[in-house]
Amino acid sequence: MPENELLDILEIVDLKNYVSKYKRGLDEYGNWQQTLASGEKQRLAMARLLYHKPKFAILDECTSTVTVEAEGYIYE
Repeated sequence: MPENELLDILEIVDLKNYVSKYKRGLDEYGNWQQTLASGEKQRLAMARLLYHKPKFAILDECTSTVTVEAEGYIYE
C-alpha cells in the first residue's frame, strides 16, 4: 500500500500526528502498549481494520474509549 494511503487511514482514525511526532515516521517502532492511551489503541485497531479491508468484521466495544465525535468520524 502506498504511503499516502496509509497516511489517509491514520488521518481517518486521528493518529496522523504520530507520524510527524517521531523521527522515523511510519517506520517508528516502540512499545506501543505503554506509549499509546487506550483510545489511541482502539483507533490503531480501527486503522488496521481499514488497512486490511476484510469482507466482515465483528467489532465488540471497539470505540468505547474514544470520543463520541471520533467514533462518528471513524464509522462514517
